[in-house]
Amino acid sequence: MICYHPEHEMLLDYASGSLEEEPSLVAAAHLAFCELCREEVRSLEDLGGTLIDQAGAAQMEPGALDAVMERLDSPIDKDHDAMPTPKDPVLPGPITRYLGTGLDGLRWRRVGPRVEEALLATSNAKFKTSLLRIKPGTAIPSHTHGGREYTLVLKGGIIDDDRQYRRGDLMLADTEHEHRPVAAEDEECICLAVLDAPVRFTGFFTRLLNPFLGGSSPR
Repeated sequence: MICYHPEHEMLLDYASGSLEEEPSLVAAAHLAFCELCREEVRSLEDLGGTLIDQAGAAQMEPGALDAVMERLDSPIDKDHDAMPTPKDPVLPGPITRYLGTGLDGLRWRRVGPRVEEALLATSNAKFKTSLLRIKPGTAIPSHTHGGREYTLVLKGGIIDDDRQYRRGDLMLADTEHEHRPVAAEDEECICLAVLDAPVRFTGFFTRLLNPFLGGSSPR
C-alpha cells in the first residue's frame, strides 16, 4: 500500500505541463505505482478552473488530461527512436523508457562503503538526478537541504523519523527538514533521487560525504 504521495501542487504542475523535467520523471514514476494519484490526475480536467485558480497556475488547455495520460507512457519529451520499452522488475516504465535500459545496463559508482549511485543525464543543470542503491540497514548521515529533494522508493524501504517509505512512496524534503534516513533491514534499497540544490551534512564526516547526494550535475 502506498502511503506517501506527491503534493497536490506537484500533480497540478505535472498535469498542466509546467513541472520541470526532473520532478516530472519522479511524478510519472510514482503515478505508475499509484492508482489514487492517477485518479487525481484524471479529475484535474473536471475540477480545472477552481483548482488551477487556487494553485495560482495558468488555465489548463483543452485536452490537457489526454496529454497527461500519454505522459504516463512517455513522461519526458525525449527521442527514444520508437524503441520498445525495456522490462525491469524494479524500475517502472517511465524510468526505463527514460534511460533506455534496466538496472543491469546502468553504470554504478560507489559513493560510500554501502552506497552506489548511477547518475542520470537530464537537460537541466539545476538538478542532480540519480538512482541510489543502498545496502540494508545503511544510515545516511544527518543532513539538511539547500532546496528541494524528491526521493521515490523503487525497492526495499527507507525509515525517516517515524515514517516508513516503501515501493512507490515519495519522500519530500526541503530547507526546513533535517533528517537521517535509514535503509530498511530486509533488503537493499533502490530509489530515484532528484535534488535542485546540494545537501548540507551536519555530521562529523561532512567533507568525506559531500560527493554523495551533492548538487553537482551529471554532465
